[in-house]
Amino acid sequence: MDKVKTRRTTTIFCKFMILLGIVGLSACAEHVREYSEDLQHFEPRDQMTADLDMYVSPSLETYQETDLFENGLTSQEPVAGTIPRGFMPYLYSNDSAGYNLAGLEWKDPLPNTPKILARGEVLYSIYCMHCHGQGGDADGPVVQNSVFPPPPSFLTGTSSRGGAMMGLSEGKMYHTIMYGLNMMGSHASQVSHEDRWMIIKYIKSLQAATLSSEDEESDDAVEGKALASGTDDTNKEVEDVDTQ
Repeated sequence: MDKVKTRRTTTIFCKFMILLGIVGLSACAEHVREYSEDLQHFEPRDQMTADLDMYVSPSLETYQETDLFENGLTSQEPVAGTIPRGFMPYLYSNDSAGYNLAGLEWKDPLPNTPKILARGEVLYSIYCMHCHGQGGDADGPVVQNSVFPPPPSFLTGTSSRGGAMMGLSEGKMYHTIMYGLNMMGSHASQVSHEDRWMIIKYIKSLQAATLSSEDEESDDAVEGKALASGTDDTNKEVEDVDTQ
């Protein structure tokens, strides 16, 4: 019994000390604390002194002025010569000189794989097909159902900057996606560096398929002519034999 009584007394004493501690800490709560005018954070009515700076962080707003830096800006500019991770600088200007130089120097870095080509087809259907058409022949739904003029066909058209679209280099295609041309706006904010190359790969595959088809038709035509010529020669020989 004594042990039970002692244990009960100890429990009551511990609870009393915990309650006393809570009351004592509550008495330490600050109701008023001054902040500088540039701190625009919510201040609680009752907050413990010990963690006040953690609850109401003395941080600065992103675009707020400050005297911590010489230029007075809270959000500092990037260090000179650095670029964001994953960003690819594009050094060609938005003019004819930059367009032609990109055509000579800016090359597709991606390998030719079925996976990349499939991804290019998906991206083309999202960003290009509505004007350029499913097969690249400038017959997309926007052209068919509106008064907008069609863009040059990737298969048979001529670029407004000169030269057949079939012969357009990958660097010039990239430049056009980057800056836009005529009624086509820039797609730099919608399509990433890598995705632009995938789209170009798919366009090149459409052009290659057309060239292959034309070559087959040309071969068939030549073969047809040869067969026709052989038939004529055979008929002529038959006529000569009959004449003799």
